[in-house]
Amino acid sequence: MFWFSHVWIEGCATGIEIGDVNGGPHSATFSQVKVASTTAEMIINNSRQIRFDTILLNQDPSATPTNITIAGTVGDGVAINIVRASTSI
Repeated sequence: MFWFSHVWIEGCATGIEIGDVNGGPHSATFSQVKVASTTAEMIINNSRQIRFDTILLNQDPSATPTNITIAGTVGDGVAINIVRASTSI
């Protein structure tokens, strides 16, 4: 289990990537997080329980990243207040 709260992730190709083909965390929580990336903002490969609470998706200037990609097995989860910003940072 891991928990990220009140963080700002920017200047990277992939903002948040959870798990891989071999598995992932049992539980992951992201609360009050801002993500600005160039290729993909959130990739969920594998996890049993995920919680997203107040996430701001933004993009680096001159980039068009994918917002959320679910690429594998994901169990139960909660997503509250995920916002896509209309302008870049």
